[in-house]
Amino acid sequence: MGFFRILKQGLGGGRGAIGYALVLAAVGAIVYDHVSNSPRAQVVQHRLRQELESITPLPGAVPSERYGGYKPRMASIGWRYTTTLSYAQIRAYYDGELARHGWSFLRERGSRDWFRDFGGRKVEYCKGPYTASLDYAGERANYGWVFSLDLTWGHEALIDEWSGKVCK
Repeated sequence: MGFFRILKQGLGGGRGAIGYALVLAAVGAIVYDHVSNSPRAQVVQHRLRQELESITPLPGAVPSERYGGYKPRMASIGWRYTTTLSYAQIRAYYDGELARHGWSFLRERGSRDWFRDFGGRKVEYCKGPYTASLDYAGERANYGWVFSLDLTWGHEALIDEWSGKVCK
């Protein structure tokens, strides 16, 4: 009962009916979002898994870790790999392989790990509402993996909407 007593005091004592209503509305919205959107996210994650399995991995690359998850309006799946090939060779392979599966190049940029530059690169591709990210750890990175391929839905940054970049 201590939680409700603290909540009552925080919302203005006995006259905090509006505060109670706001808290209940917020909790209700969160529960509704989870109940109504999680099943769709689970279906999308299954589609992403099928799409990832249809993409032939880089020949000679050794998978080291598979990961993924979903929550309301977001889903992801991916693999991490090790290889002795260079970034240019990895990128060239996936440019062709992803294009063969209908993915379009979106952008490439450098990546950092907590402001440290290990020479990492991130290439993004898109296919409808989905994004594929080819992450190269960098020549100076020591993560136990060299590159990863992730497929995501619902992870787009707001800045992309503002810049007008659209997936074709």
